[in-house]
Amino acid sequence: MSTLTQLRQRTEAARRAFEEGRDRLFRPDGAHIYADTEHAERLGNLRAERNAVLREVEEATKELLSEANGDLTALQNISPLSLLDKEELARAASGYPLAVADISNLNREELAERLSAVSRGASKGDRLAYLLAVRASRRVDEGDIEAGAILDQLSAGLNTDAHKAEVEATQRCIEEASEIKDLVWLTRNEQSASYAPQYNVPVG
Repeated sequence: MSTLTQLRQRTEAARRAFEEGRDRLFRPDGAHIYADTEHAERLGNLRAERNAVLREVEEATKELLSEANGDLTALQNISPLSLLDKEELARAASGYPLAVADISNLNREELAERLSAVSRGASKGDRLAYLLAVRASRRVDEGDIEAGAILDQLSAGLNTDAHKAEVEATQRCIEEASEIKDLVWLTRNEQSASYAPQYNVPVG
């Protein structure tokens, strides 16, 4: 059982325990079993017990989210050199001088066409050679959206299945942790999922 699954279960268990305890404070006709002062005290105790669990879940979820976001940033910015095997790296090394010479004679439109073609049909070694050549040439401005998208295609083409799977798993972790964060808010404020969470409500 994953940590996130355990956190979700703790949140749901805290909600059920509160609701069951709250329901026992009322008679079948809806009247309070206890006097108003004692009723309010018992209800407050139930909320305090629930919110103590929710605080622990919330802190653990924040830590997991922070770690997962850090992992995702690292995965998305991994050096392409670490994604290729020795043969592919050797091909990139031998192809790099040719890529440098090739792009040096191309205008902006021709460069975009060449990179697009390489991103679609070239080997990983050749893709890396062109990617490194373009980056070294500094011919692509940061604001050039079209060229930047092509470079992103080149980079994406270098990713291994294992790397892609790791990225997807980390993204799922972030999504699930965000859902638990929402669930904690809804549980603390005794609302249903139809309400949009607002995270400025203090922990009670």
